[in-house]
Amino acid sequence: MFSLFIFSLRNAFRKKGVAVLAIIGVGVGVSLMVFILASSAGANQAFNQSFTKAAGEITISSENAPMGLGISGGEASLIPKSYVERVEKIKHVESVSPRVMTVISSKSLKTADPFSILVGVDPERDKKGDGPTTAIFEGRSFSKDEEVIVGKVLAQSAKIAARQEIKIGDKIEIIIPSKEPGIPPEKINLAIVGKFETGNFLEDYYLFSSEKTVRKIAGFPSDKINSIVAEVDSLENIEKVEKAIKKEFKNSEPPIQTLLNKDIFTNLENTLNIFTKFRLLISVFSGVAGGMCILIVMLISVIERKKEFGILKAVGWSNINIILSILIESLILSIIGVIFGLLIGQFGIFISGYYLEFLREYLLLSWQVIVFVLSFGVIVGIVGGVYPSWRASRVAPMETLRNE
Repeated sequence: MFSLFIFSLRNAFRKKGVAVLAIIGVGVGVSLMVFILASSAGANQAFNQSFTKAAGEITISSENAPMGLGISGGEASLIPKSYVERVEKIKHVESVSPRVMTVISSKSLKTADPFSILVGVDPERDKKGDGPTTAIFEGRSFSKDEEVIVGKVLAQSAKIAARQEIKIGDKIEIIIPSKEPGIPPEKINLAIVGKFETGNFLEDYYLFSSEKTVRKIAGFPSDKINSIVAEVDSLENIEKVEKAIKKEFKNSEPPIQTLLNKDIFTNLENTLNIFTKFRLLISVFSGVAGGMCILIVMLISVIERKKEFGILKAVGWSNINIILSILIESLILSIIGVIFGLLIGQFGIFISGYYLEFLREYLLLSWQVIVFVLSFGVIVGIVGGVYPSWRASRVAPMETLRNE
């Protein structure tokens, strides 16, 4: 068997140029497969981290609030701040954070979106719920009015859209229209003092500041809020707490609605799964395209070596020996191509992460990806060699020698 392997190894590189082209063909297909699968694995990991962080939260807002958040719904979408104490008393509620929210222009930030969401929170309550003020990775949290902290995803958005990084100390200019005629609008500058990363990509796309600052910008009264974020002690109690909240506010005016982050993430997970399957399909097609190079090279090799196979059969080689020889040649080229593709893919991931920092956490070359690609390479090598090996085994020794 070892001598058969050595024979096949030599024959695989008999025509070095053709063999190299086959290896490059497989390598390019595999490198694309690696990059696509790594991006899928990274996206799934980021999603799972966000789900773990946010799945145990319930958002309570006015029944009239758009998307269950109350943003841009005016005063009709606000709820009394007194609702906070009532939610706090419900069993299994671990922490409660009232929020005031408004939409501001992203012109100063130069993000991909024209508008950003500014959220006002009570720092003490936010700390109890392990909110953004406890997840600062650069700078510090806001300690006075007109200071803001920026989510990591939002900061990355600015870097992508304008090739410009949001820096600590940058200012966000806000124009507050006057409610009285004849009085000019007020201009304030919000100072960016920190950046945060909660792991919840929804929150990491917001800016956070004090309640007072956001109320001033939005023009909301001091006894009203947009929403309440209640953190439940465990996922097992999430539906139970939601029912208790609805019961508590059943006859309240204004009426409320509840939004489970778990439901939002379930919908997002379904969408992510569709994209993952689509990317997997593309990666498989890429690998198959590379495998076609093996098939073509092996077919050419078999056609050119008909006399050789005839002689081998004449001196005692069986059909099985011929088939195994071609399959081993095919596997050798395929596996070398896969290793080459893995190296190219890893290099592509490194370069992408180096020049596009935001991509680093979304490109994950896990051992599962490596095992899948290697297994796929073995299958491609075998499949690519099946037909050529069958053709080689069908060579008739006497007919071949007679034709020669």
